Amino acid sequence: MRTPISNVCRATALLLGLAATCGCGPSHPANDPSNADETVAAAAAGESSGEKLTPEQVAEKRRQRQEREAAEAVKDPDAKKGSSSGDCNVGTMADLQALLSQPACEVHGADPNAKERDVTDVLAVKATTDSATVNPGGQTKVTVVFTNKGKAPLPLDFKLDPEARFLFELYTPKGTRAELPPGDEPMLPESSGGPTFEPSVARVTFAPGASGRVVLTWNAVKYKWASKEKAKGAVRGHGYPREPAGPLSKGKYVLHVVTPLVGVFEGIEHSLSQPATPIEVRP
Repeated sequence: MRTPISNVCRATALLLGLAATCGCGPSHPANDPSNADETVAAAAAGESSGEKLTPEQVAEKRRQRQEREAAEAVKDPDAKKGSSSGDCNVGTMADLQALLSQPACEVHGADPNAKERDVTDVLAVKATTDSATVNPGGQTKVTVVFTNKGKAPLPLDFKLDPEARFLFELYTPKGTRAELPPGDEPMLPESSGGPTFEPSVARVTFAPGASGRVVLTWNAVKYKWASKEKAKGAVRGHGYPREPAGPLSKGKYVLHVVTPLVGVFEGIEHSLSQPATPIEVRP
């Protein structure tokens, strides 16, 4: 049984969660520690990934983020419709990221690597961008929608380590990773003081026909490996941190969103846990 994680620990991990990925195609499982992207973690926290904060500052920034989320919910009431605080149920179109951050949705003692279920007939996952094109170095919103196509409630599990992380992987049309730093991923420094968390699970139940969405920000940049000094605070298990290294080259790409969805059978394409959408980078 895993001890519940405090809100401060969750926020600290988000602020420190820089990561790196490698591979030649969209075949990494969503719970692979190598699948990490510092820009998504920073966007989820609403803060800069380079900040060094005291525990008091972390708590204050989390409070501010919660206030922003509450204000956004007032502006877009449909995002919260059908979900009730603490019950982890999705009725119509719910803010899935907000649900996954609720401590009440965490299933203590659940195994993120539990036996997979075949839900391909009842679950649809789609990723879309606000714009089909983006300037080199620019950004666009990416929306991921999970929909229960079935006629019965559908419980879905999402990995927490300690938060539900939605990451990006960018590929060329030929299946080559496009944004990774050159060379092999470095080892984290032995003296790294970054925290380590035991993965857990958040469980959300989708009513028949219900959808849950997550809105992320993607930056059209390439990366370099962070310095050893910056890597000292990296979260163990999230890979070696990266940092932006200039705009992406113009061209057509395929953007994959590596979601924390676990416990589903989906084949080698990972179309449920890693939905993809085309994107073009051009001036």
